[in-house]
Order: sequence, then C-alpha cells, then structure tokens
Amino acid sequence: MFKTLITSIVFFPATLFRFSFWLPRKVMHPGRHRYHTRAWGLVTYLLIGIPLTIAIFFEVLILLNGQIVGETPNYQFSVTEEDMLEGQDVELPGYKPTDFTPPATSDRDSFYKYLVENYSPTIIHKMGHSPLWDIPTDLFFDGDTDPRNNVRNAERVDQLPPVIHGEVIAETEDSYYLAYMLYHIKDYDQPLRQLLTHWTYHDSDNEGFQLRINKESMAVAHVETWYHNRFFLCNSTGESRGTEPIQSLSLFEGGTHVVIYAQALGHGVRCATRSDLTSLDINTKIMRYQPDPQKLIPPRADRETQFDTGYTLTSLQPWYKQATAVSVSGEKATTVFEDKIQIGTDQNGKSLFVGRYIAGEDYDRYAWSRPKPPWSWDDKWDQVPIFLWHYYPSYAFSSHAEGRLSHNYLYNGPMEHTFNITDLAEILPYLELEMATSRQSKWDNLSWRSNLVGQKDLWNYLNYKLKQYVNYVFNGLG
Repeated sequence: MFKTLITSIVFFPATLFRFSFWLPRKVMHPGRHRYHTRAWGLVTYLLIGIPLTIAIFFEVLILLNGQIVGETPNYQFSVTEEDMLEGQDVELPGYKPTDFTPPATSDRDSFYKYLVENYSPTIIHKMGHSPLWDIPTDLFFDGDTDPRNNVRNAERVDQLPPVIHGEVIAETEDSYYLAYMLYHIKDYDQPLRQLLTHWTYHDSDNEGFQLRINKESMAVAHVETWYHNRFFLCNSTGESRGTEPIQSLSLFEGGTHVVIYAQALGHGVRCATRSDLTSLDINTKIMRYQPDPQKLIPPRADRETQFDTGYTLTSLQPWYKQATAVSVSGEKATTVFEDKIQIGTDQNGKSLFVGRYIAGEDYDRYAWSRPKPPWSWDDKWDQVPIFLWHYYPSYAFSSHAEGRLSHNYLYNGPMEHTFNITDLAEILPYLELEMATSRQSKWDNLSWRSNLVGQKDLWNYLNYKLKQYVNYVFNGLG
C-alpha cells in the first residue's frame, strides 16, 4: 500500500490522467454507454487533470530550484489590506537623508538631472558566491566601448566602480518617464545549474526599471521592473487599470527613493517588499545614490553585509549614440551591440534599426539568455512590441497599467539621441515593430493607439490571472 502511494505521488501525471477517467465512472449512472464516460473523462482531464499536472510540476520545480539556489523566493504578487495599512514609507539601516533641491533656473537639463537624483533608487542587492559579478557598474567602466573584454578587465581591478545608469527618457503633457539600468559584468549561476545547462549564464547582464511620475502631484505613479524576461509592476494602490497585474506595493525611502530588490547571480530586478526587509543581514549590500564621489563607500566584492554603500549615476546617452552602430555577432565584431532590431523606415524610406544584444565573447548563446539593452526587453506575455517599452514609454505604461495617458511628447531622449528625431509625429506612421508572440506580426502605426486597455470581460480576466501565475513561476524559478 505504501509503495503504491509513493509511486502514485512520484508519477503524478499518470495518476491524474487515470483519476480523470475514473471519476466519471464513479459519479455517472452505471447504464451510461462507455463512450459517454470516456468523453466526460477526456473533458475532466482537459479542465482539471492538465492544469493540476502543470501546477504540481511547477511547484516541484520551484521546490527543487530553491534547494539548488538556496534562496527562498518571495511569492508576493498582490497587495493586501495589511500592506495598505503599513503604508509605503520605510527606513532601511544606514539611511541618511539627502536633500535634492530643485534648480532655481528653468533650464531643462538641470531639472532633469534633479529628477534623476531625487527619484534615484535605494537598492537591496544580494551577493552570491562570486560577488564581483554582483556589483552594478558602468558598461564602459574600463574606458573603451567594447564590452567583449569587460570580464577580463574586471578581474584585473581592485574595485569595480559602483554605477547605475539613470536618465529622464521622456516627458509628455502629463508625465515624466525615468529609466534606471543595473549593468553587471557577468550573469552567473549556481555551479550545479551551470553544469546542467549553459543557458543560465553569459557575459554581461543588464536589468533595471522605469517609472512614471505624475506631473500634477510629482509622485511616482507606477514602477515597472525587468525580471528575467518579464515586466513586474508595483504602485501605490495595488490595482492596475491595464493588462498587467500588480506585483506588490511600491516602497519608498525618504518619500521619493523607490526601494528595489536585485538578485545575486542572475540579477533579476523587482520592487522590494516588506518581507525582503527581514533578511537584510544575510549577504546584502544596501546601495544609495551618493552625489559626492569623495564620500562614496563602494560595495566590497564579498558577502559581508554593508548598509551604507553608494553608487554614482551616469547617463544612458552613450548607449543611444552607439545603438545603431551594429555588427553581426561573431569573433571579429567590434561594436557595442550585435544583431539588428528592424523598427521601420524614416520618411525617405531609409531603414531604421537598433542593436538587439549587448556584445560579448559568448555571442553564440541562445538568444533569450543573451544580454539586452532596455529597448530590446520583450515580454512574450504582453501586447507591447519590442523597442516600444523604452523608446515610447507612455504607450507601454498605458497598456500595462494606466489606461489613458498622454502620448504627446514634449521630449523623447532615446529618439532624439539615437536618430536625431524631435518631431515624433512624423516618424510614428513609419514604425513597424516586432511582437514577441509572432515575429511576423507588426504594429505599423502608433499614432492612432490612444487607448491600449482591453475590455474587462471574462477572457481578459482569465488572461490577467494567467499572467499573475506566470509571474509567480518566473519569480520562483529565479
């Protein structure tokens, strides 16, 4: 009996299959024709057996992954009443208030610099078994523009400069959009998983987040992070008016500094939750923006806890200036980015493109695991095409979270610095953008898409719940 029970548990797919056909025989009238019971057995298997098989399979996979990685994942993907009562304000160990005063002049660049500093993140960064690779730094930390030698050059320095790439990427009639990127020299994994597959590690790694600031209140309306090929949302209400579910309530230090959790090893970035604050004494560096380089305390490349480390900010504009200098992947390539994303044409019919991957010596890695600049971040579970999330953030936030937002751009840094285009209305009809779910499907004209939110019907509700489960699985598998 015990042996049968263990066998049924271990081989649960077969057990659920047999159960699906056994159940109709038990509940249906004995006189029913066997074809009727088999048909109901098939329906039971499709509606109950297969979903249970998938759910149990992922639970087992997450459990085994947790044993290998040794880091208990945070499963929060909703906002509770308790979360709302506790609020969004937190104060982490080592916090010292820094006053960022708005500039007295009306100069746009000075005001944007103030925004980037005033909303700079507080980062809870975990450290793994190779902590050198867990320190975020400048893509060009070694003084050249070839990322292929970054791993070798990083191993020769005593201390990697802690750097976050931060930029006001856009301004519309109702919003400011800010982007922060955490570039790491190397994405690595636990030795056992690296032994089993080479998909889980690669040269270079780039993950981060974007946030929308409401112009009227100057409060952060939404934060959207990039976590292993998924977009994770957090906000102040726990509710989304778009197609993406809310991961958690956004937490802030000092009122404006969103608290971000960054993994060791794979460096997935998401909004920190209160449960993350209970393990700060374990392999943690808390990093805050330090405007004075002389006072900067860099995170050491070790697993000792540091609560008072800092980082400096650098612009993404050098990335944009290199975005169209693209080569085909290969040993003789020399550009910052490799392989193209075709995004359409200009008014004269000239092809427009940007680089798809950050260059690395291991260019022959499978595409989904290669490092990507923010405009190459693409989620197979959403309705937003590649390139759009970073270059036209109002469309992405409108679809994912906000409903109706202004798409009248007063400033668009990525388009201006990459293509020298300031009149966006002229270029919008010429864009043709790839969709993750079908590389043949295109968005051929953004100008008419003023509202990207679907109807609140049963199908969209089920799709919404499916995305919550997908987020849960991605987080559990790290």
